[in-house]
Amino acid sequence: MSRQSLLAVLERPVQTGPVETSYADVLYVARELHRQFGALELILRGAAVTAGVEAADPGPPALGPQLQAVVPSPASGVADLIADGAAVWADEASLARLGLATGRLVNGVRTCDAGRLADVLPGHERVWFL
Repeated sequence: MSRQSLLAVLERPVQTGPVETSYADVLYVARELHRQFGALELILRGAAVTAGVEAADPGPPALGPQLQAVVPSPASGVADLIADGAAVWADEASLARLGLATGRLVNGVRTCDAGRLADVLPGHERVWFL
């Protein structure tokens, strides 16, 4: 099967807890799309740009008296996507609106003008809004 060009757009913040992170969250779905279809480009815009920003490690969360083994980390999910060969972009205007510095982006995340999204759509065989 030939690899296809796939564009995925993520606009809502990545909200996962320890349970979802253990089996499937939106970044896991993006990794699977990349694995199955290939050539994934992910655009983070709106509040979703926070997933592309390095954050301090809060440590494992507790559920009652028990610490959870899996710690949700959207930045790690983005880094995993990039390590798998996917291209990840963060919208410059969204970063500025949220007061996030581009110097804090996960290594490999590039910035873009998501307002020009319509210009890149024809270059992809499939477009997914996650």
